[in-house]
Amino acid sequence: MHIFIKPLQIFLLILFLTVSCHSLSFAGDIELTNKGLYYLIPSHRMSLSYDNNIKVLKNHSLLKNTTEIEAALGTSFGFEFILNATSSVSTTIKMVHPRIPSRTGKGYTTIHSIPLLLEPNNIYFVGWDFSNQDELQSGEWSFEFDYPNTEIVKFNVTAPKPNETASLTKEAKPIEYELKAIIKSTPAQPNETIPKYMVRGGIFTSAEIAEKNAQNVKKRGFDSFVFVREDIKSDYKYYVIIKMFDSKKEAESFAANYRKQYRRQAIPENFKVKLSQSQPHIAPQ
Repeated sequence: MHIFIKPLQIFLLILFLTVSCHSLSFAGDIELTNKGLYYLIPSHRMSLSYDNNIKVLKNHSLLKNTTEIEAALGTSFGFEFILNATSSVSTTIKMVHPRIPSRTGKGYTTIHSIPLLLEPNNIYFVGWDFSNQDELQSGEWSFEFDYPNTEIVKFNVTAPKPNETASLTKEAKPIEYELKAIIKSTPAQPNETIPKYMVRGGIFTSAEIAEKNAQNVKKRGFDSFVFVREDIKSDYKYYVIIKMFDSKKEAESFAANYRKQYRRQAIPENFKVKLSQSQPHIAPQ
């Protein structure tokens, strides 16, 4: 299972494959396998009974192996590790970061400690997802286990670099929450379905945060927009669409170059466009 925890407006993300209760032991070691920028897909189908802020992740993937992180909304970073042991281990992970205003509005937080029960030979993921403006603090962000001879994982978070080529004086039009795609005029029969491809950024539950992310993409010179979709629980998800393509190869190539240049999420996905006598629209997969 993939799990994320959000204490005090900060995502602590934990991935584990199986959980069971065994006798505690400290024989073994914690081995780091990856660290850097990640793409995360949360699932809203499950939460842990002792904390409603702990949710299950549907999927995750490493975008870039790095310790240099840009302080921007929608950025997810962290690390993966495995417990090399013969029995379970009880430990605590301490997360230290620059000052972040407390959720209560009084004071600041700089340290979070979370108890963990680790199982042998399971792969875990721990990290942060910047989902609130107050979290975008430059400086050192570190993860430390209360466990002998374990590496302290450190990330250097910096403010985004200004995009000198972007036109900042041009007033951006308000984003409309509907998918708008320019489709080339091609001979087609009424109701014919044709494949299309898009490269998207993050998926958000807040329209305001999605819009801010789309505006950041626009500053990089792309005509980004937000697509809203209703899920099975009648909640709304807001997709930041970076660019549309006619071919899968073009979409995948653009996504790879975008991730490399901007260190941001860029996920190629296919969808279908149904051509009718009136106007094209997105056909459900």
